[in-house]
Amino acid sequence: MFVRIFQQQENLSEASVLLASLLLLLHCSLIVFLMKLELSTSINEKSIKFKLYPFHKKRKKILIKDIEICSVINTSLAAQWHGSNISYQRTSSYTLNGRNGVYIKTKTDKAYFIGSNNTEQLKEVLEKLLVK
Repeated sequence: MFVRIFQQQENLSEASVLLASLLLLLHCSLIVFLMKLELSTSINEKSIKFKLYPFHKKRKKILIKDIEICSVINTSLAAQWHGSNISYQRTSSYTLNGRNGVYIKTKTDKAYFIGSNNTEQLKEVLEKLLVK
């Protein structure tokens, strides 16, 4: 009987090691996935292009002539984690850094929020393009 209990404990131990190994593998995979996330944005005279890797295969494009509303959002560090400071319903949000970026509404009523670390540079470029 003692041998039987010992064998059950040994099997439990192997199951625990297997479960712990699987959880460690899952955590490591999640960390690698999060490190691979990348949002790339490019702006030229005709369009704003962006791609959130690995979710987008191709760059998404918003034509400058189709933009109805464009505003740069720059939220303070304390307000970023508050949760109720900025809310856009039915907005496609593409950001990796919180709530700093540009809000764009097109003439076809599509709304986008594209995150950016360089909000001042983004504001300068968009002001020049939208004045034309």
